[in-house]
Amino acid sequence: MGVEVMGNHHSTRSSLRPFAGIVVPLLLLGASANLASCGKTEPQPKVGDPTGAVLTARERAAALFAEERLREAREALEPLVTLERPDPTDLLRAGILDLELGGSFTAGREELTARALESLELVTALLPEDPAAFYVLGQYYYDFDFELAEPYARRAYELAPDDPPTAILYGKLLTDLAYDMEPAQADATLAEAEQVFERLLDQGVEFLGSWTLIALSNYANLLLELERIDDSANARDRARTLEDRGLTRPSTTQIRRGDLGALLFPQPQGSVARPRNDLEPGTAAAASFPAGLRSLRALTLSERAHPISIADVDENLTPDRDYEGRPAGTVQVDAHLDPQQLVGDDGRALWLMRPSEDGAWRGSVIVPAEGDGEIEAWEAIDLGEDRGERELFEGLSQGRPYAKGLPGSRDGVQRSDLELAVARAGVVELWQWSAPAASYSPRLEPIASYPGRCESLVTCDVDHDGDLDLILAGDFGARLLRNDGAEGSGGFTDATQQLGLHASAKFTWVIPEDFDSDADVDLLFGGPAGAFLASSDRSERWSDASAKLPASASWARAPLVADFDADGFCDLWLPTSGKLFVNSYGERFISGDAPAFPAPADARPQAVDIDLDGAWDVVWTDAKGLLQGELALAFDRRAALDPIQVGTGHFVISDLDRDCNHEVASAGGEQIVRLAGCQGVQVGFKGVKDNPRGVGGILHVRAGDLYTRRYLRGEPVLVGAGERETLDVVRMVWPNGVIQSELDVGLCGRRVLEQIEGLIGSCPFLYTWNGTTYEFVTDVIGITPLGLPMAPGQLVPPDHDEYVLVRGEQLVPKDGFLELQFTEELREVTYLDQAELIAVDHPVGTEVFPDERFTFPPFPTPHTHTVERLALPIRAVDDRGNDWTASLAAQDMDLAKPFVPHRGQFMGLAAPHALELEFDPADLEGAEGLRLLMCGWLYWTDASVNVAAARHPGYEFIPPILQVPDGQGGWRDAGPPIGFPAGKTKTMVVDVAGILDPADPRIRIFSTLRLYWDAIRLATCGDDTERVETRIAASSAKLWERGFSCPIYLDGDERLEWFEWDNTECTPRWNQHPGDYTRFGDVLPLVESVDDMFVILGAGDALTLRFDAAKLPELREGWRRDYLLFLDGWAKDRDPNTYEALYVEPLPFHAMSGYPYGADEHFPDSPAHREYQRTWNTRPAKRWIEPLASPSLRR
Repeated sequence: MGVEVMGNHHSTRSSLRPFAGIVVPLLLLGASANLASCGKTEPQPKVGDPTGAVLTARERAAALFAEERLREAREALEPLVTLERPDPTDLLRAGILDLELGGSFTAGREELTARALESLELVTALLPEDPAAFYVLGQYYYDFDFELAEPYARRAYELAPDDPPTAILYGKLLTDLAYDMEPAQADATLAEAEQVFERLLDQGVEFLGSWTLIALSNYANLLLELERIDDSANARDRARTLEDRGLTRPSTTQIRRGDLGALLFPQPQGSVARPRNDLEPGTAAAASFPAGLRSLRALTLSERAHPISIADVDENLTPDRDYEGRPAGTVQVDAHLDPQQLVGDDGRALWLMRPSEDGAWRGSVIVPAEGDGEIEAWEAIDLGEDRGERELFEGLSQGRPYAKGLPGSRDGVQRSDLELAVARAGVVELWQWSAPAASYSPRLEPIASYPGRCESLVTCDVDHDGDLDLILAGDFGARLLRNDGAEGSGGFTDATQQLGLHASAKFTWVIPEDFDSDADVDLLFGGPAGAFLASSDRSERWSDASAKLPASASWARAPLVADFDADGFCDLWLPTSGKLFVNSYGERFISGDAPAFPAPADARPQAVDIDLDGAWDVVWTDAKGLLQGELALAFDRRAALDPIQVGTGHFVISDLDRDCNHEVASAGGEQIVRLAGCQGVQVGFKGVKDNPRGVGGILHVRAGDLYTRRYLRGEPVLVGAGERETLDVVRMVWPNGVIQSELDVGLCGRRVLEQIEGLIGSCPFLYTWNGTTYEFVTDVIGITPLGLPMAPGQLVPPDHDEYVLVRGEQLVPKDGFLELQFTEELREVTYLDQAELIAVDHPVGTEVFPDERFTFPPFPTPHTHTVERLALPIRAVDDRGNDWTASLAAQDMDLAKPFVPHRGQFMGLAAPHALELEFDPADLEGAEGLRLLMCGWLYWTDASVNVAAARHPGYEFIPPILQVPDGQGGWRDAGPPIGFPAGKTKTMVVDVAGILDPADPRIRIFSTLRLYWDAIRLATCGDDTERVETRIAASSAKLWERGFSCPIYLDGDERLEWFEWDNTECTPRWNQHPGDYTRFGDVLPLVESVDDMFVILGAGDALTLRFDAAKLPELREGWRRDYLLFLDGWAKDRDPNTYEALYVEPLPFHAMSGYPYGADEHFPDSPAHREYQRTWNTRPAKRWIEPLASPSLRR
């Protein structure tokens, strides 16, 4: 317990105490406020009885304290503090509890607080060398009197300088005290505070644990006061990085109590493993493998699902249900998973081993030898051709629903086939699988060349664009081959230079993993000359993180990488030394507590949960063919594996036949050995937005006190839980960061997690009070994306202000105020600098529209369009013959869909398409002007889609282009792209005078965007209708925590999301960006003007804006009132290819040249802006989805 580490219980009051304490007669402690009896007769403790009722009372109090049952905990201690000579440590416990109860809404709180302070003062006299009472008193007085708190906090720090909460309290107290001091004294005080924080932080995150985040936050505030802006930013960056890697902030209560101010109850470990040595080896099948195999891997060469029937019953060119009638993004229970086969090489050819008709496993060549050429390395890769085929739903609806199998599929069966990349003779060949023939054939040309010898070849989605890339390692160093459409007419591009590797480096192995747990793929290269850790900084930028690796390690043999200690971070086990190096929150690898056990020099050990108890084991085979190793390597219950005869040579452990048991196959064995007695859950993966097999995703599993983490490498995984019957949570974090969970999964079954396809980021939402409820209006600030690339290196310049149309029917007074809800519900952060409401009064029968759209500079000039005379298209037909005339006649959510949408990797784009409009020339006679009113719903792309489209042949991001007849029966562009509506059901106004020929009023809209049109009309009037605009500032602005709305899918298309205010999600959708957000409560001063002091909202936050309706003029008779909401600010998502996407910072500002801005630019650092950051942005990011691993506050 936190109060057990005490000084001499018989010490007298120290004459060195720097303040005057209050001596209280011991009788006061038992005679003050009465506590209600709990109704039980507790055993009465005796003096000098530390092992009887005293210990029982203390343990009971600690357990009740841990459950926040504070009054009952205090009652449990009452017999101890009413003794004639109570132990000072019990007085301390009682004082802590009384102070907690006095701070709550408890009857007699003043008496409780007074009693607590008396008790704690007495303890400081009885235990002058114990820091606990000093810490508690210092923390208590800090809330209202810095000077009174100072002597207590200082004495606590003198006694416990290495206790993180104590050092943090003293450091922040010194920082606050300096505000009211003379300059010289303030400088000295701040210098002392700096020493306190630097000494504390030097201990490292492995000692401080979660307290690192609080220390860094307060240290950053101190540096800001010292006007060391860059150092302050660096401290915040480090805190955000650690938080992003899974380090959780202590709660407000934990920060206040610390360790010394709590009756600590022992915290559970992140995982408790119970290794089993009762495996039952038996023969699964006979085996006859080719001689001399140098490698052996278990692969699912052709992965299929059930037959598919696709029905477009609503004629929206999108299947309404998937192949079993389930909504997309669900889990297949007891799903079909094809058995695995074995692939290996003998140095010259690749062999496929699989069961023959008699059940025995035999081999055949699938990649033949080429002369004397040696196969140096090979890798399996799913390029996703089949997925690409099923993403395009072709055919005409035209009033007829259709049902058919997959495009390009002969038997209606969905397949995901593996290709083989083979490195030999200086080139990389690509061999493609043919399921009907069950054989491989090569592409005509090699996909890349390299000098020297290739030692290792692996695959992962390095650039996070949804497909798999290749990484080579050899005596040439490293090669990164980026997949730029290899599944189609594209190929692989050498992007090695981006890694920053020295040309002279020589590597024999490479391992992809998320070594720092920041949701992107890093690359660890190594060989006899050393190791190089290339850490992904996203957006195709890399940094050298080799300093994190253990300095004395030997890297000649590749390490085993797995989360051995079950804390959510991958660790390293080095086979030569047998040492385990655990990952300290992604900052560095430190030597673990597990005893070293080196593997034999000729062994090739593997990390596997062989006994399916949920903990990682390390196993290998010896020269006699015995499988041996260490179970539960990083746990106290580790044990040696009882040897199992499996055969010599290379071996593989996998669930080959999908029966939820492991099988072992070895190159030199004569049988496939089944390991019965332990069973798990077989989990497969179906990527949609990401690569088809989820390579690079992270699977987290929690089952009671057990936790395990798996980095996915392309095959289904067999997850064990020991003797537990159920997995409580199975959570998949896909490579693009989307989180999916399944609860209460029983053992001995099969699951396929299919990636949910839907919006992750677009912009904040706007709801308005319509007299009955808060009505969803649209998404806003969509024209202000930060760090969004349209193509690699080509960033969208954000337009920081927007006028949003709100119809009068959507916004009516509520108790005299016009009330709007501004919410952040996606994986984004929003910076709102100003909000202002403009009432636009105009005659009934006219309409008003702001001049807004998503476009590149020059941005539209703020202007309110008025419209009173409209012409409707008499014909609206797309290039596939579909007639959308009726759909475009009115804004009624009857959406025209003149496109075939791309799915998955290119979600938000569509095949090139055109919509031809024709107007009646008679409607244009006497026209005073010609303006197209184009109301559309944009399905947003994201940064990764944009990057992928820019590199993949056949895909392109083309905003709408207006075309007119060319006089020769065709069409010509009338100018550059006109932009597009920036969200859901927004109208953009396009002047087509001089473009549209009144005598032949035809116009065509060409695009590749997934842009639905609700209404397209032609205004033939002038823009001079009378109107009256009245601007009113917000009367109140309240920031609060709301959560997330539950999406409602419209039109039968399960990806068009609408929202209702009262329909909220039961479970959170994603976490907030790490960083500092604006504190909850009144934030009106931050939205009154454009001043780079804004409200910062994260996922799940809401801002209630109220405008006084009494400030509006009386509406004229025959007029109506609509509104424009003026918003100034920015939004930033967390897509892997968005620049500076990981954290809240760097903060944007209006004078920046772009985002991200250069090193010669920075957020304003005036005294006002420093005070803004210090006093307003004090709320840490909320982790809505807690990690399944549970590291303690201090490791």
